[in-house]
Amino acid sequence: MAQDLAMNFEKGGYQIAGIAKGGLTALEYFHTRKHDLALLDINLSSTHSGIDIAEVIREKYNLPFIFITAFSDRHTLEKAKGLMPDAYIIKPFKKKDVLVNVELAFHKYDSIDASPYISSDTLNENLEKSISSKEYEVCLDIANGLSNDDIAQKHYVSINTVKAHLKRMFQKLNLDSRTKLSGMLLKNNPQKSIP
Repeated sequence: MAQDLAMNFEKGGYQIAGIAKGGLTALEYFHTRKHDLALLDINLSSTHSGIDIAEVIREKYNLPFIFITAFSDRHTLEKAKGLMPDAYIIKPFKKKDVLVNVELAFHKYDSIDASPYISSDTLNENLEKSISSKEYEVCLDIANGLSNDDIAQKHYVSINTVKAHLKRMFQKLNLDSRTKLSGMLLKNNPQKSIP
């Protein structure tokens, strides 16, 4: 299946950085190769699942990722939702569906870069512990005035997941209010400070 998808992506003009058949290989690829997006099967290997790899991507890399899996049970879905994937595609699927979701993920990240807000890279430059790409998305949601309920609905997660993200973000950014966060994110705010 992975080889078939890779050929399809190459026909669509994408370059394939690598195909990992297990979690350890996937982690090695992330440390040694440049990636713009990851497609993850949740059931990668007995030692590192796609969920484990997604956690590493969220913590260390600012990359979109998409789960492709045969698992649609409530427990697996809840674990995946907590990581806020850019898509969750259930097997069997149409190749076109995967291509469309990849294109949408890239578009979303390109749109974030074109916004009036500083990029996640700029935000992370002076932080001791970087915020993940999903935490950055939640920062933007806050800057755009979304409530916790709105954010939860937008990202298909629970209110508790949103609150957990907010708590982590405020700790990482050394902030105590949504207003300060919004001001810090603006590109043209002369009073912004990044801890």
